[in-house]
Order: sequence, then structure tokens, then C-alpha cells
Amino acid sequence: MRRLARTVLPCLVLALVGAGASPAAVRPRRDPCPDGRFMLDQERHFLGMRPGATSVWLDTGRVGLSPFCPLTEARVSATRRGTALRAAWDDCGRLVGRSKLVATMARRDCSRVRGRFLTRQLKFVTQRGERPGPERLRAERAPFGDRVPTDPRSPWPKFRRDAAQTGRSPVRPSTTGGAPWAFPTGKGIFSMPVIGPDGRIYVGSADRTFYALERDGTVAWTVQTGEIIDSAALLDDAGVVYFGSGDGTLYARRAGSGAEVWAFDADPPAATGAFIDWFEANVAMGPDRTLYVPNDNSLTYAIDPETRAVRWRFQTADQTWSLPAVDPERGLLFMGNNNLLALLGPNTFAIDAASGETRWSHATDGTIAASPMLTPDGLVVVGGFDGWVRAYDADTGRPVSLDYGYGTERTTNPDGTVAQVRVPYGTWAVPATLRLYLMVDGYPAARATATRP
Repeated sequence: MRRLARTVLPCLVLALVGAGASPAAVRPRRDPCPDGRFMLDQERHFLGMRPGATSVWLDTGRVGLSPFCPLTEARVSATRRGTALRAAWDDCGRLVGRSKLVATMARRDCSRVRGRFLTRQLKFVTQRGERPGPERLRAERAPFGDRVPTDPRSPWPKFRRDAAQTGRSPVRPSTTGGAPWAFPTGKGIFSMPVIGPDGRIYVGSADRTFYALERDGTVAWTVQTGEIIDSAALLDDAGVVYFGSGDGTLYARRAGSGAEVWAFDADPPAATGAFIDWFEANVAMGPDRTLYVPNDNSLTYAIDPETRAVRWRFQTADQTWSLPAVDPERGLLFMGNNNLLALLGPNTFAIDAASGETRWSHATDGTIAASPMLTPDGLVVVGGFDGWVRAYDADTGRPVSLDYGYGTERTTNPDGTVAQVRVPYGTWAVPATLRLYLMVDGYPAARATATRP
């Protein structure tokens, strides 16, 4: 009986104390640190990679170690010390085999990752001729970053900056500091510059030269190609810059030195029946590092950046100047094509990023040379040479009416173009007669007169 009392009484006391505890005494549930990219220590090599070329990648419950290990499902949990990360890979790919990451993100400001990376199979030998064991991992949160492995330290690493191609800069303008400068190339510049983490500028010119310019306008290095360069480059998170040229070659160079990594040649006109084989539609990258590069030979290439192997080719009716927008969540690419007439086939596509198969497509009269933009609510928005801006549901391809704001009421045609727009007067002071203009490329394409009822 005494033994039973010694067991039961403490339990009753604890139960009464717990029942009397106020709700305020219950500890609030901790949230994990936000997603982001974390660059490894700049002063030391990691698995033989030079400093600044490796990053920890946290994305919606998945963890990757770029460029070695792809995103994989991980244990991400909030603890008293911070956010614990646990991830394992059966095979990280060509360089690293079976591996494990054990790390913690400090709770104070979620800006640092500390831990260890253990690999049981290293498929290469380091520059020191060693096969390292567990690697200590120290990383700092990068200032930018995207859902694909472009350079997370760069404010503008590709055409339209991010995979969704929003064209929105995270950098606010400043009216202090810096000094204007000008750098003359031999001919016109038709490509968008991309910006490195140190402010270095990468841009091609019609003088057939690709330039790396320091932030003060001096030349860091150049590459001479065989034709004009009118497409933008892409900076990845391993220190490589990719750019195409009108000579039919896609170049990969070290961003720091300009040293050659590899060169990829497009299928020539003799093989495709096309007139030319220019690369002039910029360069995109998927979450698994695959490069997506359209060419004027009517083929869009999916290229392995390590081996240069072509994973698939996508055939279109005409040249493609439109850069694919990449949706990592859906595993889709969205791009336009220069096909001018709907009767010749589609010119807007949703493409399976893994297989290169068409998920859905649309045909319009007028080329879709513009590059699509993805919205957070699942729309694909793209403009055409027929003067229309169209929006499609990313999953189904169903045309969606765009919201013009101010309570406008719209009716649409079956192809998604706007048939009629009604603007309510509300409390506005509207004149009796209005002249309305439809502007295309800055010029009036149509006009109408509206009379107030």
C-alpha cells in the first residue's frame, strides 16, 4: 500500500500543478528559420572546391549542398538552439557518393549554418591529393538567392534576374556614392548585362566580344567569339558564367578569370534545315542545374552543365528568342516562339522540364518573342507581337483574364484576349467625351471615342 501511495501521490501532484498552470506559462511553438542560400566559408576549400563555390540550400523542407548534392527531403526542426538540419543522400552524383549533412542554424538571427558534412564515397581526389573524411561546415546567409542555383550573392545573375522572370530588383537605388563611367565596345550592345557579387559586369557586344568589366569600368577579361553576341549571360553558384553567341556556341567560363570550362556547339543548319544556328535567347537554369538554352535552329536544348550532354531537344516551328521561365514547384518551363501564324502551329508552350514533352500549348497570330513571367498565384503572363498581353493558368493552360484594377469589368475572347473593358466612373470627375488609345511599342495602334452617358 505504501509503495502504491509513493507512486500515485506524486503523479496527482504533478497533474494538479499542470491543471493550474496558466496558458501564458505554456511555451510558444518555435518556428524554423526561413529558407535561403548559405555560402560556405570564403577562406578555405571544401571537398576540393575553391572558396566561395559551394552553398547550403534550404528550400521548402528540402536541403541541398550545391553544386554537389541536389535538393532532397530533409528533417528541418526548430530547437532551443536554432533550426536543426538533417539530410542524407544515397548518391550525390558525379563527384560525391553517399553522404549526410548534420547542421544547425543559429536561432538568434538565422544567418549562420554550422555543422558537418560526411561522405562515404568521394569520386575524385582533392587538389592536395587527399580523400577527405568529414568536413566541417561553416556558412553565412547570402544576401539574395532564387529557387534555382544561380549565384545567391549576385543582385542580377541572369536575364530578368530570377527563374520566374519578374525583372524585380532587390537593390534599392541610391543617390550617394559611385561615379559615372562609360566603356565603348566596337559595335552596339543588344544584351542585358548581368552583375556579379563583387559588382563585376558581364555583357556581350555586336563586336563579337564578351566582356567582364570591373565596377569602375576597367576590363577584367574578354572572350572573342565568331559572331555577334545579343543574349544575356547567366552566373551560377559555382563561379561559372554561361553565354551564347551568334557563332552557334554556348560558352562556359570561370567568372573570376575567364578561363575556359567548356564550349557546346548547336546542331548546324545542315543538320536541322534552319537558316542559322545563333544562340540569342539568353540562358536559363533549372533547380537541378540543367541549362535551358533556345537556339535559332528551332531547337531548345536542355544541357547537363557538368558533362555537356544534351538531355533533350525541343522542336519548334520557328526560331526562339523567348527565354523559358522556370517553375521548380511544377517542374515546368514556359516559353514563346517566333512562329508568326497560328495555322502553322503553337507559339506558347508549357514544357516538362525533365522530359522535354509538351504539357500544353497555344497558337496566336504574331510572334511570341517576349519571355514569359510567372506570378505567385500560378499565372503565366506573356506579351505578343499582335499587341496583346495574355495570361494562362500554369497548370492547365486555360486563358485567364488579367485584372486591370479600379474595379474594371472585362469580357474575354476564347483565346484569352480582352474583348471589352468597362471602367466604372465612381466618384471620378470624368469629361463628357474621352479619347482612348491602344499603344503598341510606344505608338498608337488603335483609338476610340467614349461618351459619358
